[in-house]
Amino acid sequence: MAAIGLKKLGGMCRQIGVALRAGLDIRKVWEHESQRGSQGHQHRAQQVLDQINGGDTLADAMRSVSPYFPALTCDLVEVGETAGRLEEVFQKLADHYDHMFKLRRQFFGDIAWPMIQLGLSLLVIGGMICLLSVLVPNQGYKVLIFSCDAKGLLLYIATVGTAVGCLVALILSVMRGWLGALPMAFLSRLPIVGGCIKTMALSRFSWSLSMALNAGVDARKSMKLALRSTRNRHFLSQGKLIDRTIMEGQSFHEALQITGIFPRDFLDAFETAEISGTQSESLDQLAVYYQEKAETAAKMLTRVASVLIWIMTAGIIIMLIFQLFNDFILKTYNEAFDFLENG
Repeated sequence: MAAIGLKKLGGMCRQIGVALRAGLDIRKVWEHESQRGSQGHQHRAQQVLDQINGGDTLADAMRSVSPYFPALTCDLVEVGETAGRLEEVFQKLADHYDHMFKLRRQFFGDIAWPMIQLGLSLLVIGGMICLLSVLVPNQGYKVLIFSCDAKGLLLYIATVGTAVGCLVALILSVMRGWLGALPMAFLSRLPIVGGCIKTMALSRFSWSLSMALNAGVDARKSMKLALRSTRNRHFLSQGKLIDRTIMEGQSFHEALQITGIFPRDFLDAFETAEISGTQSESLDQLAVYYQEKAETAAKMLTRVASVLIWIMTAGIIIMLIFQLFNDFILKTYNEAFDFLENG
């Protein structure tokens, strides 16, 4: 079952939040939701409505169609139901997913043209292998390291396909935590990339912890929810240590400090908030601050990705130009010079 898209999820949360604020019953809200959007969305919304009518809570009803709705959405809906602030939760979720969609669209939009150029350069190489295999068969020509024949063309296609597949699999494995916390911990230490990853995680952490504390959720559950919302295996791997520290009676900032992964300015702001008793307000401000930093970091990450793709494309083109120059100009010149010299 495919998950709901970020744009659709943000719009749905905003519509539900507005409807609840207007005083509509939750059953009526989901009845309306089951009549809009795609057929698949209507079907899942109807399933949620059926579960609610059967006596389930909204959070449990949304979990019943997992993974269509993200775990973070279901967890925070449960918080909202418990605290009686469901409409506020949906409005906050709408802002959160709209922001995530904006960052994702910005990233893919900015790297689209470099990716197109890289794809075109790879197609040109494949086209040259194919063309030379027809024009000069059995001449032993090579494009880069691939022979200009059917076998070379198949090898080239297999090499490019394998490289792309491995890259996509590696990115998905790291982002979804299939390889554990180590890859994300390594990436978090890299210049630019690490700052972007940490900033986005801190923004989600601050926002979720503020939401949970505002709703009156206990300290341990609030912290677990906030760590889970980061969607970062490096942060999640510290969950047991943080929970144990809180159980021992330590403050939030002490529990976070012991992990060694939270920045000093974040911990200082958190400590001041705990002393002054303004945790929720301070966390809201931290969430906004890190959200703005995340936007800046995402732009920088996009530039880095674009530059790397440009370098790959330029490298392929330069190698191709040098090889063509060597095979069709320099080699011909040398052969002609040898012929004239040796008579």
